[in-house]
Amino acid sequence: MIVNIARVLAKLSLYDTFRSQISSHRRYIESLVNVIHYEANTCRKIMNASDQQANEDEDDSDNDEDNNDGNDEEEDMTWPAWHTWPVISRISFTLGNLTTTNEANRTIIGTDMEGTGSILLLLQVCANSLSRINQQKQQLQQQKTLSVFQFASSASSTAASHPYVSLDEEDPGMNAESGKRRSSEDNEDMGYDIDQTAEIELRDAIIKLVRLLANLSIDSVVGMAVGSKYDNLQVS
Repeated sequence: MIVNIARVLAKLSLYDTFRSQISSHRRYIESLVNVIHYEANTCRKIMNASDQQANEDEDDSDNDEDNNDGNDEEEDMTWPAWHTWPVISRISFTLGNLTTTNEANRTIIGTDMEGTGSILLLLQVCANSLSRINQQKQQLQQQKTLSVFQFASSASSTAASHPYVSLDEEDPGMNAESGKRRSSEDNEDMGYDIDQTAEIELRDAIIKLVRLLANLSIDSVVGMAVGSKYDNLQVS
């Protein structure tokens, strides 16, 4: 429901009349910003819980059971959910449209509601997540390249021992041991089938968040506040 509502709002925000209706009611803008705050606060709780767990793992205390009982609620929290990035992307797109030329909206979002902190946090998390995905893709590509070399080496050995077997007849889609064609699961394990949904959603969220942050930074006060948060502008 939230994803569909955010999607409709994003499309309607392309029209001047609809933007004027939202801008005329401060509570509407606050409701949209609160979605960004909610996601950022949830992310912050997960990060703090992770840091706390890491510190507890380094501690050699004997109170493991008590610590586990106190973290049941945090362990049940899952973030990001499947809808997190689509919602953030669409809400940010709507807020970006509302701040393209409206100085009052920039002040409400950037100064009054202190939205830049949440936006920067989500942007940093998106960028770090995308960076990790790119690293995983590079590792998979290296594994695929190694698999090709291994197959070529195996095929050359086979051709040498069986001179009537042509390399052109070898099928990389065949399993050499069983003589059967590899299943889609086998290809996925070898890195041939990569789900790019997460990468697309992250890229889209980054674009919308950067656009929103750029519009807010047109305001001199907001721009100075963003420039002072150097740590949030770094990608690990």
